[in-house]
Amino acid sequence: MIAAAAGSSSAHGAVTSAITQVAVTAVAIASGACLSTKVEFLWPKVDEQPGSHILDGVDVTGHPIFNDARVHKAIAFAKKAHHCQTRRTGDPYLSHCIHTGKILAVLVPSDGKRIHEYQNYFVSDRLYGSAELDLRLVYAIDTIVAGILHDIVDDTCEITCSAATTKTPQDECRSRYTQPRRGKENPSTSSSPSREAYRKQLAETFNMNRTRILAFKNKPPTPVEAIPNDFSSHQLKSAKPRRHIPQTSEKTLDAPDIMDDYYLNLLDWGSSNVLSIALGHTVYLWDASDGATSELVTIDDECGPVTSVKWAPDGRHIAVGLNNSEVQLWDSTSNRLLRTLKGGHRLRVGAMDWNNHILTTGGMDGQIFNNDVRVRSHIVETYTGHDQEVCGLKWSASGQQLASGGNDNVLQIWDRSMAASNAPTQWLHRLEEHTAAVKALAWCPFQSNLLASGGGAGDRCIKFWNTYTGACVNSVDTGSQVCALLWNKNERELLSSHGFTHNQLTLWKYPSMVKMAELTGHTSRVLYMAQSPDGCTVASAAGDETLRFWNVFGTPEVATKPAQKTNSVPFAHLNRIR
Repeated sequence: MIAAAAGSSSAHGAVTSAITQVAVTAVAIASGACLSTKVEFLWPKVDEQPGSHILDGVDVTGHPIFNDARVHKAIAFAKKAHHCQTRRTGDPYLSHCIHTGKILAVLVPSDGKRIHEYQNYFVSDRLYGSAELDLRLVYAIDTIVAGILHDIVDDTCEITCSAATTKTPQDECRSRYTQPRRGKENPSTSSSPSREAYRKQLAETFNMNRTRILAFKNKPPTPVEAIPNDFSSHQLKSAKPRRHIPQTSEKTLDAPDIMDDYYLNLLDWGSSNVLSIALGHTVYLWDASDGATSELVTIDDECGPVTSVKWAPDGRHIAVGLNNSEVQLWDSTSNRLLRTLKGGHRLRVGAMDWNNHILTTGGMDGQIFNNDVRVRSHIVETYTGHDQEVCGLKWSASGQQLASGGNDNVLQIWDRSMAASNAPTQWLHRLEEHTAAVKALAWCPFQSNLLASGGGAGDRCIKFWNTYTGACVNSVDTGSQVCALLWNKNERELLSSHGFTHNQLTLWKYPSMVKMAELTGHTSRVLYMAQSPDGCTVASAAGDETLRFWNVFGTPEVATKPAQKTNSVPFAHLNRIR
């Protein structure tokens, strides 16, 4: 009985001692990491003197624990991990790690015997000794090692991030083949959208992006009143219910080889509910009503890649702009090339829009042409006013005014009544308030003389214009590159897509310009947007080679008999574009 009690007491004492050492070690590490940033001046760099012990510029004389092989290994590992890193003071980051270990050597343990005589117990990496060996020496070594390596995790993540962005020869070859034109809105790869995408993926992996936690996938059910109230029920019926805006895309499709070029327009949704998208040299068509997919055309290398696509108002014919300055007109029902427009532009055609039988084209040469596709000599009017590439073109709903935006930071309004066939047309308004390229253009569906325009990375603003007077009625700084704009056809709302740095879609309430929602999912700038014929669904394509569909504008309230039910999600049977 007495022996058992003694054994129990001994075991209890050992456990208590171990718990105490763990607690002391944790406190010491925390204290050392904090103190090392405040008391490093107590150990200025010194030259090595006879009898002194200097480790990488830090004097550790009087601390024989730094002779241990495991401590030396920890310092060597920290030296590699913190290679070329410095503190704000200019000192190597490794010095901070050694100072932290030095402080811990003072704090744990505190009695001299276990420090000065520990060499009798430690040889190389193995622990030798008899039963009287004080195990607190092990805690001391572990504590010093932990202090030296306390910042390694963060730096290892940084090194991993840098290594993950290294391109293979195959990636380099592919990037050169599909390399977009370098311009002020297409920064070089040193800005690395892929690095930003990797950072977001890393954050998602480590559960640092918590935006989806506790987010409703569907609209939450309306609570039921326990006691009906006729008065409050009448008030609720008279008030317009708040529309639910899904925060995630309803469908995501793979879009390989889409060009990451701000100045192009590679996505359009026709009136027959068929979406067209240009992926490299090929134009693909998808019927949203049944999910059928087809290849319209693949352009030869000497003519391509495709730089713009635009459906005609009939939803059957489509214009395809090319890198060699030509424009092809196709019949989508028969996959037949009808004609090729040439002889106007000298460089690629990146922007197009239709006005009945007139196809307006804008090129890198700064020229804008009205092409009558019914006649042999198709160029009937010329708009001259841009000094650099035309990247945005939009006709008003009435067909009387044309808005054009260019890489010269200029927005111009043209009046069709002023057009002349025998001389360049003079602009109605030349608006120079933007400070970057103007690509995003959208005419308001409920106010014919209201135009919204968006500026590039150096501007980041959405501006609203009275196109009769040329006055800017409002300007909002969005904080990032504006790539595309779309009005809600059923509500007073505006949707914008953005580039650096958040790559989001933002829904604004007009005219207050209060943010209603921010839609995220793309990992690269959202360069292209298109709206379904019914105005409910928006398709977005980005440099991350994905095509996403958003039910952002909701279903309009219809007083008549509802139409026949169709697929609620476009392309529901399609998993991959190619």
